[in-house]
Amino acid sequence: MRFLLLLLPFLAIISTKTVFAQTDKNDTKNDSLNSTFQKIKWIAVQKKNNSAVVGVPTNDHYTPYTAFWTKEIDSLPPISIQVLQTRPALSSVVGVPTNNTNAIKATYDFEKQIILFDSISNQTIQLDSIQISYQSIPFKIKNWNFKRSQEEYEQAAMQNFIDTVDRKAEKKKIITEERQELFSSNLQKSGSITRGVSVGNQQDVFVNSNLNLQLEGKLTDEIELTAIISDQNVPFQPEGNTQQIQQFDRIQIQLRHKNASLTAGDVTLKQGIGNNSPHFMRFYKNVLGGVLQTNFQRDSTFSTQQKISLAAAKGQFQSYQLPVQEGVQGAYRLVGANNESFIIVQAGSEKVFLDGQLLQRGFNYDYIIDYNTAEITFNPHVVITQFSRVRVEFEYTNQYYNRTISNLGASVNFTSKNKSLNPNKLKKSSWNVFIENYSESDNEKQPINFDISEERQTLLENIGDSLSLAVVESAEEAEGFSINQILYIKKDTLINSFVYPIFVRATQDDENQTLYTISFSEVEQNQGDYSLGETLANGNEYVFVGINQGNYAPIRQLPAPNSKELTNAGIRFSPNKHTSIFAETAFSKQDKNLFSEINSEDDQGNAFFIGIHTKEKIVQNKYKLSYGIDYEIDNKNFEPIDRFRDIEFDRDWTLPTFYGSLPNGKDQILQAFAIIENNQSNKFEYHFTYREREDAITGQQHKILFNKKIGKLQLSTNGFLLTGENKLEYSNSAASSYSDLTSTTSSENSIISSIPSSQVSILSIPQTVFWLRYDADLKYQNRFIIPAYSYSIDKQEFRQNIFSSITNQKQDSVTSSLINYEQHKFYLFQGDSSKKANYKVEYILREDFLPKNGNIQSYTNSQTAQAEATLNFEREKSTQKLTWNATYRNLKYNQEFLDTIKLENTETLMGRIDWRSDFFERAIHQELTYSTVTGREPALEFTFIGVDGTQGTHTWRDDNNDGVQQLGEFYEAINADERNYIKIFTPTSTYLTAFSTDFVYKITLTPPRKWKKAKFIKKSLQLFSLVFSVQNSVKTTENDFAKRFIPFAERSQENILSEQSSLRNVLFLNRTNPKWGGEFRYTSTRQKTLLAGGFDSQNIEEYEGIFRLSLSKTIASKSSFLIGKQNNASDYLENRTYDLELIKPQIELSWQPTTAFRLTTAYRFENKKNTLGIEKATINEFRTELRYSKVGDRVFNLRLRTLNIDFTGETNTPVSYELLEALQAGQNLTWDLSLQQKLFNGLQLSVVYEGRKSGSNAAVHIGRIQVTALF
Repeated sequence: MRFLLLLLPFLAIISTKTVFAQTDKNDTKNDSLNSTFQKIKWIAVQKKNNSAVVGVPTNDHYTPYTAFWTKEIDSLPPISIQVLQTRPALSSVVGVPTNNTNAIKATYDFEKQIILFDSISNQTIQLDSIQISYQSIPFKIKNWNFKRSQEEYEQAAMQNFIDTVDRKAEKKKIITEERQELFSSNLQKSGSITRGVSVGNQQDVFVNSNLNLQLEGKLTDEIELTAIISDQNVPFQPEGNTQQIQQFDRIQIQLRHKNASLTAGDVTLKQGIGNNSPHFMRFYKNVLGGVLQTNFQRDSTFSTQQKISLAAAKGQFQSYQLPVQEGVQGAYRLVGANNESFIIVQAGSEKVFLDGQLLQRGFNYDYIIDYNTAEITFNPHVVITQFSRVRVEFEYTNQYYNRTISNLGASVNFTSKNKSLNPNKLKKSSWNVFIENYSESDNEKQPINFDISEERQTLLENIGDSLSLAVVESAEEAEGFSINQILYIKKDTLINSFVYPIFVRATQDDENQTLYTISFSEVEQNQGDYSLGETLANGNEYVFVGINQGNYAPIRQLPAPNSKELTNAGIRFSPNKHTSIFAETAFSKQDKNLFSEINSEDDQGNAFFIGIHTKEKIVQNKYKLSYGIDYEIDNKNFEPIDRFRDIEFDRDWTLPTFYGSLPNGKDQILQAFAIIENNQSNKFEYHFTYREREDAITGQQHKILFNKKIGKLQLSTNGFLLTGENKLEYSNSAASSYSDLTSTTSSENSIISSIPSSQVSILSIPQTVFWLRYDADLKYQNRFIIPAYSYSIDKQEFRQNIFSSITNQKQDSVTSSLINYEQHKFYLFQGDSSKKANYKVEYILREDFLPKNGNIQSYTNSQTAQAEATLNFEREKSTQKLTWNATYRNLKYNQEFLDTIKLENTETLMGRIDWRSDFFERAIHQELTYSTVTGREPALEFTFIGVDGTQGTHTWRDDNNDGVQQLGEFYEAINADERNYIKIFTPTSTYLTAFSTDFVYKITLTPPRKWKKAKFIKKSLQLFSLVFSVQNSVKTTENDFAKRFIPFAERSQENILSEQSSLRNVLFLNRTNPKWGGEFRYTSTRQKTLLAGGFDSQNIEEYEGIFRLSLSKTIASKSSFLIGKQNNASDYLENRTYDLELIKPQIELSWQPTTAFRLTTAYRFENKKNTLGIEKATINEFRTELRYSKVGDRVFNLRLRTLNIDFTGETNTPVSYELLEALQAGQNLTWDLSLQQKLFNGLQLSVVYEGRKSGSNAAVHIGRIQVTALF
């Protein structure tokens, strides 16, 4: 709108009386102008035959934007001129010199469009006529109208400003440079693209790039574009602690039309076409490819939808049942489909189920996940017990072959109108026919990160589907020696008079021999020839310890390429809006080994599903009736893509839920249901299911749900009953049989967490299955408080006629049980959720049972109390936001059941508090977060990986000149050109249970502004402000109340597994005064990490005073004095243990004559010494900095440093690296220069040059240039 104001008319008027000016309607020019430019004009008035000309001069030349039109008025009849309406402030005469006696002021009413002249009696000149000149604007002024955007307007080379008095009449033109737009003006665009190169005399040339672009808008009137293109070159996944995930690298481009859409890049494939949801087909795949969807609708009776997808897989799918522990919130490690221990989960791909309920990700929800380590941690309000069932479905990045995925489908819908019993109404019936195909296949000729030799291919061809036999030697020839890899050579060793080839780690002296990269696999003790050796910077070394004397072997499981395909077709007929008759069929093909034709007879299968359902048919008094029956039969070789039934479906039939754990068998399911309901509070449901799974289960289920509301009482009940025969027996490492697992102290979670099909056998005598589950909930509904009671019973039993050693005869005995408990729950909660205060309190009594000696007996008794509340009060001068939850659980074991087994009773206490508040007119602001849980801390290993250019964090210095990268030779890089390595932490399989406490508190004290005008005490206090923050995250094995729950409590160091603590206190003096001020800072940090080889810790404590003073408007000074201590300790690296003390005064003087230029000089003196050794250093540093900046155009920085270091002690050690700041003793010189220049059309140029010269060493130079285009 601002540029419209620049086009407002300058109004000048000379007259002697008040008149109404109106345009002659017969003016042909005006008629043409009005029709062309919508009667919007500039106006100016001047006195004829007088040298005093005020306003815009006339111009006979006409162009659309600059033409002036003139009309002479010899008399003063009323004249109307439609003029540009503007702000009242601009309605007076503009541009009239005050010293011009012939300039008569006038006003203009823009609402009424009238010119108001001064009274004629006040004028001293004669008026013979008035000449009105005006200019047109080709748009309606009351609307938002743009020829160009504001940004383009500001880039115009010349603006058209109107000259006023005594200047020659001349038309000014707006000159804009025509340029070719990269994107259409209809597209909203934002983001940037960066390209850069880095060079140096001690490094290779590296190129870096970064892209972040978002586009949205219309390409044409019918085609819309949405594009998200992000390429950050980040080799890891984002954090999984929020509900929404911000991807680092993502490309997605979508074109939309009313009849079609095309999406390409990182897309998600899901089943279904239009409103269809195939019964047998379920999948959710994050892939890289394209999806084309089209639809055609002839009229209201006929429509079609189609989709075509083609993509490359980014990972593979896994469904994993997580083994959890009583009262332990995590972290819990996810495992891959092939038992891979260390995987990376694709961000946002996971679904976590607890006892069949889907959980939500995020700090404020149910769980958080570390995608890079594949570890899940549950939040404090989620209760985890030994009976909890946690199932996680996810995709992870491991791939062994390039995999292609395709998904095709089509759907046809048509509607017909038939006569009904009522001749005035037509009955609509509809048909839907669909078909969908999904296929994924590995390319056996394109393995990833391993080779398929002829020998290996022959092995895979001969084993068929017995993939456990595909074990091969993992040694692969390397291209050459590299210090960044652990390589091996093969040597012959004489053992018991036999020559035996073994692998030995290679050194630089072995670079002329054949080198191997080897992946060692962990096997059972005394089944391997190697053991874990030295932990190096780039991995672990494995050493030969003797034949069958170790637990590692140079072997690997050779993955076989596989393929899956499923076609699902169906038809649905709806004779009315309530009833649907449907039939579906599916054909599957799964080849577990594309190299082999053996066992191919079981690759293909089929399934069929048919039924009739009637939904929500009104029967009486607004009650709705739904009922139906359906039948499904699956061929014994039928294989779905992913799970297509409810997550708890197989468990409710007492079958293992691990994918692929069931033996192949024909599956038949018959279901019938009836539902009558008025609403959710008044409802009755009955479901009947009969299932016969070959060699697995034969039985029937009954499910009943009944809800009834009577006054303020709400009753909700549901029941479940299963009876039948189970024919399966399971075994795993925990026990020899399924019954043995549960007849001891194992829970269901340990029974069927991950049972492969090889550990499933068929019983000669089936087990009788009985399962009763019942829940009843009664609430008294009230506005403010709702009391409620809930009763639950869940009894599952496997029974067999087995011989009893007590009675010496066969008897019906309980052999095992998946779950068996009885529970009472009492709770209260807020009735009105819109209140500012909400709460919920509950108390649970539960008794769990397990079979023993053929009978069900009491195993544990538990009491659980939970409370949560939310408060939210906001006032003008204060705010209170409080959210908290707490859980207490007491678990006691029945000692009569345990006999001689020793299990300790457990108590679990966990919770979280979040508090945000403002007090005293917001002079005090505080934030508090506190949480405590019982968790698990993994022992970590770390390695260093080389990266390009200066994108790393660490540097390697070969202190002992042996050419081997030891852990103790890596340092956190101080110099930019040495940042060539990154530190990667790798969790091990070792976890220790620990009590975890997190505490974060921050308070800001700022006296009210009105204290500036108060009396002496308040006015003096107003000079001070305080910022205090503290953070403490500790995991300890001590169960003492104070040491577990109180932050910063004194704890024994040997009991602390992990700690991250910091305390920062800053007292400001005269903080907002630009002339003078001061600060006093205290900082303390503590860090301790549990590693596989021991602990690593660092403690830092610093006191610092800072004073600033403006000596004049252009000269300012700043001085500081710091005293500090730093303690480093390491259990496995002796040279990383040291204790430093330092003193550091410094002074700085800056001269800033303008806002664009600043010159700074500084001096630093620092004295540091190691109290555990003889090392000490004294540093004298002089620094000069120059900065020139032009806002929005250019920023130039230059810094020169000269350092003289007096050092005592041994060099090439970690403590010397710290004391010398990565420089050398003696004279050192460093310099760096940077320039950031705005070019044109959103381009920015960035140039950086850095260098240093230490002692007699050659100078180091490094330069980087980067261009960024802003959209």
